Amino acid sequence: MSRAVFSRCRSGVVVVVSVVLFATLTGAAGVEATSGTTSDMLASEDDRFDMNIADHDGDEVAEISVNGEVVIRIRSTMGGWTPAERGAIVLNRLRALSEDQKILQSLRPSRKGNYDVVGAGSAVVITIDPQTANANRTSTSGLARVWSDNLREAFGLPRLQYEHTKRWISMVASWYGDKFAGLRTASGEIFDPTQLTAAHPSLPFGTVLQVTYPPTGRTVTVTINDRGPHIPGRDLDLSREAASRLGLLPHGVDSVQVAILSDVSTLE
Repeated sequence: MSRAVFSRCRSGVVVVVSVVLFATLTGAAGVEATSGTTSDMLASEDDRFDMNIADHDGDEVAEISVNGEVVIRIRSTMGGWTPAERGAIVLNRLRALSEDQKILQSLRPSRKGNYDVVGAGSAVVITIDPQTANANRTSTSGLARVWSDNLREAFGLPRLQYEHTKRWISMVASWYGDKFAGLRTASGEIFDPTQLTAAHPSLPFGTVLQVTYPPTGRTVTVTINDRGPHIPGRDLDLSREAASRLGLLPHGVDSVQVAILSDVSTLE
């Protein structure tokens, strides 16, 4: 069963999104678009919410505003959905969520399957795509935090406090890069060496680590999305981008200091 969703954006263009309901979709589209009820897609018009379709270097960017503040910029197609189509879906989800203050207060970064998302209650508000995260020079989990905080502030809610352990752990880190680009990681995500990710033998997927390389004093935040390293004596395998930012690339393998910034909640 399909239904067209109409969402008027600031430019005056009506975005039409055909949404498949009551069907199990796979991949990124399933995370972004599947809904058990029509209310998720068909919330009524509300002046507090707006979407503007902007042009950035020839690419379509959907800018979602809440109470006059831009809270989300969607820059990439995901699962076949254009930024404008994804924006229309998210806009209507936010309208629906705003009717329930208790659920609204649960806005937070989370995980759904293999994806970092912004969630509320048991619902997905938006799925974070790697291309948009990369454009913001952060990881998908990092962008989930940013968008979650933006939304909470726009709705007049306090930012979440991300407590991290005060105990730093010494690990031996290496890095992996282009040879594995495009291959599926143990979490199911496609490995992209330009993203801030890492592999660890046992930490839950989605765990956020702060990694410091003492010889350079540089620090980077990475998200665990793979298993490894598979060489004895090593504890952490960083993406090429993470290793580059730390100054670890020329050394290949060296000791780093690691702190767990957050575990993640999972949407059922």
